[in-house]
Amino acid sequence: MEWSILWYAAFPFSHQSKKLLSSLGITMQQVVSEYPEAVKRAKDRLFNAIKGKLSISLFQFRNDPLSELLSYPVSRAIVNFCKDEYINRRTADYESKRMYFLSLKIFEVESEENYVLLDLAKNTFSIDMYCEAYEPPVFKMFITDFLHLTSIFNAEKWRLVNRVLKNGFVYITKREAWRLLSEALRRKLLTNKKHINTLPEELLEIANELKQKAADIKTMYTPAEVDPSLLPPCMQKIKDNLNSATSHQARFALVSFLLAKGWSPDDILSLFSEIPDFNPERTKYQILHIAGELGGRKRYSPPSCDTMVAWGLCPGRSLCGNIKHPLEWGKSWKKKKTGK
Repeated sequence: MEWSILWYAAFPFSHQSKKLLSSLGITMQQVVSEYPEAVKRAKDRLFNAIKGKLSISLFQFRNDPLSELLSYPVSRAIVNFCKDEYINRRTADYESKRMYFLSLKIFEVESEENYVLLDLAKNTFSIDMYCEAYEPPVFKMFITDFLHLTSIFNAEKWRLVNRVLKNGFVYITKREAWRLLSEALRRKLLTNKKHINTLPEELLEIANELKQKAADIKTMYTPAEVDPSLLPPCMQKIKDNLNSATSHQARFALVSFLLAKGWSPDDILSLFSEIPDFNPERTKYQILHIAGELGGRKRYSPPSCDTMVAWGLCPGRSLCGNIKHPLEWGKSWKKKKTGK
């Protein structure tokens, strides 16, 4: 099946898009001088990534897919030139979310969507994925690939015990298949780094602006120090594994616990600043809402140990002396250890 130009633009990291760009033979200098809209879109996607803002105009995307396609290698060249881990993490997360968003928006014929999904899985990400049924489509993938890609997911639905397994395969919906491929893209961008030492002057200016913006954000939100002995094992695990895939339940548990321990909303905000999808305004709103300072003015209490177990967030109750609530950690555990 022949790829459409919209597919190339939606998945510019794909093996198919790389072949097309190679056949076009457009150099980076040509993009700068002949395709100003591509440079503008490259800058937009980079700064939106740093801000944690997924902003995509479907009208612009459909109206000028070539500029959309060319903006990707331009943006990646700038990222690789910056050699900044913070920028790399934020842009990888952005591209992952962008891929997932567009996968749900651009297809009109289901058979075409199934074809592109399986083509990307096999030829771009080296993942063996198959379509088991077509009405509605049901996909399956090897259990090893599933476990690898879901290792940082903590939502209940991704736990193997909640999946259908058969002959070494895990069965997934089409939307879940796209989510897993978007995670594969995030990991690929984090590991496949290229060393670029020169850029055209216009792109060099964008790179310098981007590095300054990233530095400003990192200075503004310096993560607060946390004494590990003050956190029960469940909260310590959530804190240590904070990432863009951390579930809403886990984030709520940590925020409500820290608020109950006397942390200020600003200190908690700084703790979340290292997450690739960190959005200061949205995160602060959510923290203030849990604190009872916005919305219905109801201050939320942290979940009990039974709730943490039900949410799959408890690493083992024996680790904390079988206390009944995370807020009991410390005094109750000390008594059990010392007998006093």
